[in-house]
Order: sequence, then C-alpha cells, then structure tokens
Amino acid sequence: MSLRQFEKLLHLKPKASRLLLAVLLSLHITALLCVAVAVPSYQIIFWLLAALIILSCLHSIKKYIFFTHPQSIISVTQTRQGDWSLGLYNGELIDADLCDDSYKHPLLVVLNFKTKQGRFGIPLFPDSLDDDLHRQLRCRLTLSRPAEKEKLLRR
Repeated sequence: MSLRQFEKLLHLKPKASRLLLAVLLSLHITALLCVAVAVPSYQIIFWLLAALIILSCLHSIKKYIFFTHPQSIISVTQTRQGDWSLGLYNGELIDADLCDDSYKHPLLVVLNFKTKQGRFGIPLFPDSLDDDLHRQLRCRLTLSRPAEKEKLLRR
C-alpha cells in the first residue's frame, strides 16, 4: 500500500459564475430594499447605508466574479499527500490547511482555508468548474474528512 493519499493532483481554476453573480446581486438588492423601507430617504443614514451596500456589492463582484482583487483566489491545488496551496491574483502562492467548516453540496462547495495570513474562502458553484472537476472535488472532500469516513464505514 502506498503512502499517497490520492493518485492525482487536484488543480482548480475557477471561472466566473453566473449563479454566484445572481446570488450576490439579489442579496445586495434585497439589502437596498430593506434600507429603503426602514429608513426615510431624506436622512443621511439612508445614503450612507446605500453607499456601503453598493460598495460591498462591487467589492464582492471584483473578488469572486472577476477575480481581480489582490486577495482573490485564482487557483487551488491539492497535492497527492493532501496538502493544499492557493494561488492569489497578486501572484502569491500560499500553503493552506482546509478547515472542517468547509461546505459541500451538489449545488455549492465552499472551501474555507486557514493560512499564516488569515482565513480564505472560495464559493464554487457548478458553473464555476467543469462538472467532472466539481464532482471530483466533492468526492475528495468526503473521503478526506475523518468524521465522514467513520460514518461511511458504519453503513
């Protein structure tokens, strides 16, 4: 039996996701509507909140859709030994540990990483990766978690 945990490298280069864009826009539009209903438009707080929501929307789109923010993750690689590395837009390559609070579902995978520079997260909808690569990622996440391995073995 070999010491390698996985036979192939897993290399992810996410693309812009239309689903994520739709989610981001709908959430920010809903927030703007809530502010419009709750705060009279003649008060300065209305305009400050509206500006913050719009800036938040632009920041999120720049970071997660266009991948042009310096801290945007443009590539994720898992080695055969199970180590993870993140490629950032600013050209930096960071070694990372996958956190247990990462989420996997057929419609969404959220990878949360802990590094020396802090925490990083990347939402991956099915349209941001190839179908086969999205499935491979979900399978690898299932097999690499000890608690889930025990559940599978008990069945």
